[in-house]
Amino acid sequence: MGLTAAKPLSIPIEQNVRLSSKPSNQGEDPLTTDLSTYRRLISKLSYLTVTRPDISFVVQALSQFMNAPRTSYYKAATRVVRYLKGYPRLGIKLAATQNVQLECFVDADWGTCLDTIRSMTRYVAKFGGSTIS
Repeated sequence: MGLTAAKPLSIPIEQNVRLSSKPSNQGEDPLTTDLSTYRRLISKLSYLTVTRPDISFVVQALSQFMNAPRTSYYKAATRVVRYLKGYPRLGIKLAATQNVQLECFVDADWGTCLDTIRSMTRYVAKFGGSTIS
């Protein structure tokens, strides 16, 4: 990705950023000319979400724009890579415990998707105190 010398970041996406397929000013945010690079990057980040649930939301949001990615989406994806560079040891850790309780937590934002005006739901599933999904 050419980010070896890039400065690591503490969060995967800027706060209050809303990604949309219909940006307010398309002239300032042109479509990316290299689709294959964006798609490869999102594919690799999607694979990482198996063990790095902290980037799942951002990667899912960026994967919605695979057909027509804009330069701002590519910058957001490279920001995730810089975040991963800053925290390489984070990930799912399974605790050795006798607790076999399954816990689930759900959160919903009603009508926050800019493209569909639908709700967005997030969840966390824990087994024995360890996050599994």
